[in-house]
Amino acid sequence: MGEFIDSTFFSFLFPVMLILCVGGGYYGAYRSYKHKHETWKMSGAETSIIGFFALLLSFTLLSAGNAIKERTNLIHQQSDGLAQLYRNAYFLPDTLQLRAKKYLLTHIELILSFQQEKKSNKDSVELQINYNNEAFIHFLSILKKSDTNKVDVTALLPSFNLLAATSFRILYSYEERTPLLIIVLIIISSLLIAFLIGFMNGFYEKKHYLVPLIYIILVALTVQAIRDMDNPYHGSIKPSYQNIKNIKSMIENKL
Repeated sequence: MGEFIDSTFFSFLFPVMLILCVGGGYYGAYRSYKHKHETWKMSGAETSIIGFFALLLSFTLLSAGNAIKERTNLIHQQSDGLAQLYRNAYFLPDTLQLRAKKYLLTHIELILSFQQEKKSNKDSVELQINYNNEAFIHFLSILKKSDTNKVDVTALLPSFNLLAATSFRILYSYEERTPLLIIVLIIISSLLIAFLIGFMNGFYEKKHYLVPLIYIILVALTVQAIRDMDNPYHGSIKPSYQNIKNIKSMIENKL
């Protein structure tokens, strides 16, 4: 179900479903008026139902927007950790500085490979980042224990810890999405209200098409925005990794 909602096909199917529901509402009103000669009288609950749907839609949109902001902030923190470790490496001897730069390049390549492949290689990237971190911290521990080493490698630990922590937070943040039940609730609610709008407008002798059209456009675009922001793997609204790419280019130019 989740994969179907995330698919490109659903992006085209959903507006069609809204149009069909509005048309079904018009048809239902026409049948009631033609055979029973009834007129539409509002019960007063229509406004509450539409208001509930509007709140559900707005809170879900806000939640999806906050999620993508959180992912973007994690990427900025990651680039800060990379830059700090790179600057701290300047105070190391040349051989140790080269080792730190190679660690950084390997780390950046793994993060960027996750950005490109996303879900298909998440577990593999996680294992490789863990291995790269352990190899580098083992290298630092050997330097720390060496009697001949006069370099204070502990100065690298704050930036290294920041880098290691944000790496895994980035990977797992891609799994934090709006519950599927909420997305399904929004979709079902939007279709039911589309039928209600068509039904309410269908009783008048002069049919009103502007309000249903505006509803279809607004709801279709809003749900599409929610799906895009909520789906960092395939959505069109994705966090930018440009700052990490810039750091990679800077390190490569110094090698």
